[in-house]
Amino acid sequence: MSGELHSLYWTDPEGTQHLEIQLSPFDEQFKESIIRLTKGPAAVMGMVKEVLVTDSGDCTNFLWRDGKVIFPTKEYMTNG
Repeated sequence: MSGELHSLYWTDPEGTQHLEIQLSPFDEQFKESIIRLTKGPAAVMGMVKEVLVTDSGDCTNFLWRDGKVIFPTKEYMTNG
């Protein structure tokens, strides 16, 4: 993921998608935002239903939904 630019989106319980970070390097601040959205108070209270990371080509790099990592799968990470 390094060198590329990524965007971070999250979806609320009503299904509205929110842009958190647009086309930014995958740095510590970006990682902290993912952790906050997937493990922070809003996620625990059910206010964040989905977290999506895409690259500049609009390919999914990470997808978390309802408390579970959907992508990448364990199989994808071992067989890539």
